[in-house]
Amino acid sequence: MANDARSIRRFLSAIPAHCPVDSLDYLHLLNWPASLPHPLEFLTEHGFSGTLSAGRISVAQQAEPYLNRLSTIVVSDHPSDNKPSNGTLLELPQGRTAALMTIQAGLDALTPNARLWLFGNRDTGIMRIAKSFSNVETVFYKGHYRLLSLSTESQCLDTGFEEQRKKLAKSDFFHHMTVKGLSLATLPGTFSWQEPDSASLMLLETIQAQQEIKGPVLDWGCGCGLLGLSLAMTDQQLEVTLADDQWSAIRSTERAIQLNDQLGLSERCTVIAENGIGPKLSGSRFRTVITNPPFHRGNRMDRETTNLFIQQVSSAMHLKGTLWLVGNQFLNYTPLLEAAFKVVSKPAENERFCVWQAQGVRLNKSRY
Repeated sequence: MANDARSIRRFLSAIPAHCPVDSLDYLHLLNWPASLPHPLEFLTEHGFSGTLSAGRISVAQQAEPYLNRLSTIVVSDHPSDNKPSNGTLLELPQGRTAALMTIQAGLDALTPNARLWLFGNRDTGIMRIAKSFSNVETVFYKGHYRLLSLSTESQCLDTGFEEQRKKLAKSDFFHHMTVKGLSLATLPGTFSWQEPDSASLMLLETIQAQQEIKGPVLDWGCGCGLLGLSLAMTDQQLEVTLADDQWSAIRSTERAIQLNDQLGLSERCTVIAENGIGPKLSGSRFRTVITNPPFHRGNRMDRETTNLFIQQVSSAMHLKGTLWLVGNQFLNYTPLLEAAFKVVSKPAENERFCVWQAQGVRLNKSRY
C-alpha cells in the first residue's frame, strides 16, 4: 500500500501541470479510499474551487476538511450532479457499463468547447476506455495511472453500449428485474446490478427458513434492497431499515420501494444513506440485522469496512438481537463475530459462501 500511495501521490501532483484545474466546475469521486492521498490535497492548492460530486457518503465525508476551499460538496452518482459543466475531472468508475454510462453523462453535461478529464489506473480498465471513445487524448501517465481528456465531440465507439444505453434510457437508466415476486430496479455500478447475487439469495433462503424474523430489521449495505424488501414483502408487519454508503444503491432501493408500492413497503421501509454504523443508525435497537457486506471498493480489496461494521453493529442492536451475515469462505468472519457476540454459528455453507448467525451482543461498557 505504501508504494501504491507514493505512486498515486506522484500522479496526483502532476495533474495541475496538464489540466486547468482552476477552471474546472466539478470533481467527481466514486470509490476513493481514505487510506490514499486525496486528490483535493493537490487540486485545491492549484486553484480548484468548484464542486465535489461524491458517489458515496464516505467520499463526501473524506472531503470535508477541504470544504472551505470548495464551492460545495454534493452526494450524486452524476459527474456534475445533473448540471451543466465548463469542465469536469472524473475518477473512472469500476465496471465497463457503469464507466461508459458515467462518461457519457459527463460529456452530455458539458457546455460548448468544455472538456471531460478522466483518470484511473490500469486495473480499472482505463486503457480500454481510451479506445472506446473518439477524440480521446492520453494527456500523461505515471506508473499505472493515466489522465485522459475528452471533448464534446467525443463519441462512444461501442455499438453494443449504445443499444444498451437507449434501452436503459427508456426506464430512466434503471435495469429492471423480478426476484421471487419482488420488483427491483438497479443502476449500473450498483452491486450485482444485472442479476441477483447468489450469496444474497443463499442468505435470504436461510433467513426465510426460520419460523419468525423479529423486527425491526436492518439491511446493512442494502445494494438494490433485495434482502430487506424481500423480508418486508413476506411479513406484512415487519419494519425494515435499509442502509448503504453508495448513492446509486440508495436510488435503486428507493425506486424498488416505489415499484412495489402495492405491498405497502413505503409505510414500513426506511432508506438511510450513511457510511457504516453512523449517527443515524447508532443508538437504534434492531432485533435483526442482515447483510451481504462489501469486501471490494471499486477494484480494490477492502476488508476494513466490514471488519469495522462487525465491531460497531452492536451499538445499533438489541442485546438479544441476531446478526445474519453472508460472505466468501476465505474471508472467515468467525473470530470477529465471536469477539462481538456470545453465540456464533454457521447455519448454511457451501464451497464458496458461508452464512453466519451471531446472537447475543457482548456488553460494551461505553454503550451504557
